[in-house]
Amino acid sequence: MDRALTEAHPGDATLWCNRAVTEVLLHDLPAARRSLARSLALDPEDAIAHRLEERLARYEAGQPLPSSLDELSRG
Repeated sequence: MDRALTEAHPGDATLWCNRAVTEVLLHDLPAARRSLARSLALDPEDAIAHRLEERLARYEAGQPLPSSLDELSRG
């Protein structure tokens, strides 16, 4: 679903951020990094995307991956 939405609305930073969240939850960190980069390129001031970027960096460094949106939200 997120992939179809970003294809239909490629200029929507929020949709790219949402896609990155989904990819983190699927434990596809390289895809999440790409989607998040696209989101931040479209909206460099998005506070939510920056929080996700911090969490993603911790996961890439070896912090255990979240198994739910609630877990991801708590960081």
